[in-house]
Amino acid sequence: VIIFFTSIAQAEVPPPGRRDSARHLIIQLNNNYNLLDKELDKLDDDIRNFPKTTLNISAVNKMLNGDMELVSIEVQDNAKLIGSHIYSAIENEALAEGARHEVYEGEVREGKHVLKITYFWREENNTPQKGETYVTFSISRGMTYFIELFLKKNGDKAALDSSQFEFSGR
Repeated sequence: VIIFFTSIAQAEVPPPGRRDSARHLIIQLNNNYNLLDKELDKLDDDIRNFPKTTLNISAVNKMLNGDMELVSIEVQDNAKLIGSHIYSAIENEALAEGARHEVYEGEVREGKHVLKITYFWREENNTPQKGETYVTFSISRGMTYFIELFLKKNGDKAALDSSQFEFSGR
């Protein structure tokens, strides 16, 4: 009986080398778990506390006569492409009648934004001409921003102008 209990007691105690490696693994797993738990808590706080902050960019036609039309438009936000479109004759007719084309709508982060807008336009059936404009603005958390883009006659050329509106979503 004494031999039996002695062998059981020795079987339950791991050898010295194994005891240190098992302890080391447990400590490492615990540290990894704590780090992962902190990161998940931060992500959860960011998601729960992030108010809806949106940007809506639309093309409209504010000209009284419809002799100029958009051929295409490309919008980049801080050098990242966010929207583009090639306009058909039917879409230009709709814009001339007061329609609005949504180029982009989505969530945005707060801070300074620089929109680079590259566009092609034409007058009647002439060849398309290229233009480029920049719109700079700052975004605050919890706001909804609307930017309307429209062609504006500038001598014998056209410039793409913009109107900005913002509404509090808080």
